Formats: sequence, structure tokens, C-alpha cells
Amino acid sequence: MKVSRRRVLAVGSSSLLLAGCPDLVTDGELVELELELQNRADTAHIFSFAIETADGLSEWNQRDVEPNDRETVSLSLPGDGTEERIHAVVNDEVGVGVFRMERTDVERDYCAKMIVRYTDSEIDVLTPEDQPDC
Repeated sequence: MKVSRRRVLAVGSSSLLLAGCPDLVTDGELVELELELQNRADTAHIFSFAIETADGLSEWNQRDVEPNDRETVSLSLPGDGTEERIHAVVNDEVGVGVFRMERTDVERDYCAKMIVRYTDSEIDVLTPEDQPDC
């Protein structure tokens, strides 16, 4: 069978393009969780937080956040589950938020951001629409 030079060049070029992109067929993995602690109260508060995985609850962390201020914390991620929870406590208020460790809608590793917002006697754990790049 005779193969034309044009066909060899076309197949070879396509192979080279795909060879440099092995991540095109894999899912993204969460590499960092950024937790923003927002204190919208008029007094300073201690924020306590931990990550829950299928293996259980991680060690609790604490941060003092001044009134009407915010602090950002980067967390290492224990476990290898697909869905994890962040638990947060300020005074006697408890909040829980869910984030995904693996996503099938991205083709590269990614970062996630969660917000823990405290306002006088209410706590919310939110996932903002604008997620950070790694």
C-alpha cells in the first residue's frame, strides 16, 4: 500500500499535538482550599473551623478576626474523597458548607474558595461564583 507524503505529515502532526496534552482526558483535582473568614460584627470573634472527609474530622483551627474585617486561610486537604465539608463555629453558631474534591467539568487542577461570614448572631458558609485560579 502506497502512503502519500501528505498523509504521513497530517497523521504525524496530529500525533505530536495530542502527545503534549495528556491532561485532556483527565478530570481536575482540587489542590488548595482558600477559606475567607469574614467578621461583620462590631466586636472581635474567634472563628473555629475543620474539614470533614470520609476518614473523619480534621484538626480544628482557630483564627481571631477583628470587627468588620476578614482573614484568608489556605488549607491543606486531607483524604481523597469526592465531596468534603467545612465546619465552622463562631460563638455558639455553627455553619457547614460542601465543596468537591474532584470535578469532571475541568481538565486541570483547580483551587476552591469558601467564605465563612459571621454577622452578630448568624453564620453562613458560602461558595462564591468567582473561584480563584491556582
